[in-house]
Amino acid sequence: MKLLILGGAAVGDALARALAAPGIAATRDHDPAPDAVVILVGTTPDPRPLASMNEADWSASFDVPLRQLRLHLQDAGGLLADGGRVLLLASTGGMAGVAGDVAGCAVEEGARALAKSVAPAWQPRGITLSFAAFAAGTLAASGGGIETVVAPAVRLLLAAPPAFSGSTVIADGGALLAP
Repeated sequence: MKLLILGGAAVGDALARALAAPGIAATRDHDPAPDAVVILVGTTPDPRPLASMNEADWSASFDVPLRQLRLHLQDAGGLLADGGRVLLLASTGGMAGVAGDVAGCAVEEGARALAKSVAPAWQPRGITLSFAAFAAGTLAASGGGIETVVAPAVRLLLAAPPAFSGSTVIADGGALLAP
């Protein structure tokens, strides 16, 4: 399986290394014909309370990451013309809320809404799209979460039946317990 990983800078690199296994060729380079695309949902590394944000802060923290996600989805849709899988990866922060990170939470929930909207549009093309949410800190380039939690979950979702398309899969060890 050829797997393209978009977004996430160092986290994407760590995930590509963690997924390297017989049968999976994970890359950060646009391959002309990947079988699957993993997109790491970007949020600002410097969360700020809503009251302290001006228009430029909001644009950098919300508009830019969500626009980048749209571009990644458009790339994925073009690369997977004959079917395949797309996985969006984010933290559970958007679903649970995080004090002082309104923009980051809004980006993650926006990403989840995009997944739910795009999935049924892509199903006739044989493309399945799922959203996976991980506990805070799991999607960090260091700390071991990529190797022990994220990579195994990605492998599982890449093999999941198409019924998971449009679904949110929560992989946080039971911390959120949301429907």
